[in-house]
Amino acid sequence: MPRQHFTGNNDYYEMACHVFVLSGEPLQITDVNRRYCSLGNRLLGLLDEPNDLIRVSDVEITATANIADRPTQIDAILMLVCKEFELVPSPGSGIRVWGHFEAGQMLPEHMYATCNGFIYDTMPNAPVRRKINNNGRNAPSYGQNEDGSDVLLDNNVIYSIEVEALPPGTLVVITAPDDQWQNG
Repeated sequence: MPRQHFTGNNDYYEMACHVFVLSGEPLQITDVNRRYCSLGNRLLGLLDEPNDLIRVSDVEITATANIADRPTQIDAILMLVCKEFELVPSPGSGIRVWGHFEAGQMLPEHMYATCNGFIYDTMPNAPVRRKINNNGRNAPSYGQNEDGSDVLLDNNVIYSIEVEALPPGTLVVITAPDDQWQNG
């Protein structure tokens, strides 16, 4: 199946990827983005407030983590993001929230979701896209190689967490009938 884009409505066109994954509510774009940025600022210690967030499951999150500790830190960051946006971790659910983290990043530079055999993502000023999931490493926004194969991100920059369910606003798109998806 080729990459498809959502044609059901344009309500999601201006959403950042993290807003789509963490809320999916077109009327909450500003609030979700503000909360996400605030979380990033707290992780970086840029806010003058007590920072009790920086410990998750006995993992202290620091911007200066060494490479060996980085995967554990990123797992803790994804747990923290889920907590902030009321997504319930649920190992074995088959529903995943993904984050693309480059070296030194405290929040993902790109987020997307997988469920029901598909991978879903968006970018600002672009439609929500889906295609068949290839182990979470082939987000539709990353496109294709010259030979037509999916661009696959390296395992060392992609992390995920299984959640009980995606937010209702995100599910509106994910559960849309196939006739609201168009190839291209």
